[in-house]
Amino acid sequence: MRRTVPLITAALLLSWLYVHERFGQDDFDRAFSRSLHMVSMRYKTMPIPHGWAYRHAQTKGKVIVVSVMIPGGHAEKISAMPEKLRRSVVSVACPKVTEEVWTVLPIGAQISVRGDGPKGMVVATVTCGG
Repeated sequence: MRRTVPLITAALLLSWLYVHERFGQDDFDRAFSRSLHMVSMRYKTMPIPHGWAYRHAQTKGKVIVVSVMIPGGHAEKISAMPEKLRRSVVSVACPKVTEEVWTVLPIGAQISVRGDGPKGMVVATVTCGG
């Protein structure tokens, strides 16, 4: 009896940890998928300033990467700026901190916006804050 109690306790603890981890990951995945959908819909229905165009949103690890197309003239001007200023300019395409997506995005996940110029040139990538 003395040997079985620690074994049963250990088995119960391991079972609880497995179930907790599994359902916790499922919750993260559901919230992350919902966030990706919300981000996609947001960019399809709300215009981006300066005539920029939404291309797509995709996941990369725990990051939702939003790709926006910056017209040629704007892309060239922005590319000539210092890195910090380029990121600041591209950040105008980030979701506002008051938008619902930030309440759905799970802890540990991020949204970033990548500004693409003509011919696939990446102008800047910025991590959005919410």
